[in-house]
Order: sequence, then structure tokens, then C-alpha cells
Amino acid sequence: MLKRQKRSWISRALRRFAKDQRGVTTLEYIVIAVLICAACVGIFMAIQRNLAGRANVVQKAVAGDVKGAADEAKTNLDKSQSNMEEATKQGETIMTGKEGGTSE
Repeated sequence: MLKRQKRSWISRALRRFAKDQRGVTTLEYIVIAVLICAACVGIFMAIQRNLAGRANVVQKAVAGDVKGAADEAKTNLDKSQSNMEEATKQGETIMTGKEGGTSE
């Protein structure tokens, strides 16, 4: 009968780690958290751009340049609408997995 060699503590730890499924679940939660953080960063960046545009409108209005403020507000509205349309298209593309966001 062959005598079994004693396993080192590293070998035992690696075998235990390979059998343990808790690490897989933890990794899934980490991936979900990273995706949520990425979405939050995108949302905050969009909000920041919108607020910066509004601050310019208020600054021009306070300075007495009402015409400039109105033009700036219209430009910001147009940008916001085009950004919203682009985000909608990107969301549809992601959800359907197809370019153009249309399902067949």
C-alpha cells in the first residue's frame, strides 16, 4: 500500500478555495455593483452638464443679457433633447442587442 504524503497548508487552502462556491457569488455581486456605479457616473455627468448650462442662463439673466439668456436656454434645451434621443437609442440597442434599437 502506498503511503499518502501529507499535503501542505497551501495545497489544502487551494483545494478548499477551488471547491468553495461563495467566491463566485461574491464576484457576481461585484460585477453588478460596478455596473450600477458606471450607470450612476453617467447619470451624474449628464446632470452636471445640464446644470452647468442652466447656470450660464442664470448668469446671463442676472447680468441683464435677457436675449443671450433666452438663446442659451434654447440651445441647452436642444442639447438636452438630442442627448435624450441618443441615450434612448443606446438603451434600445443594449436591450435588444441589435443596432438601431428595432426588434424584428
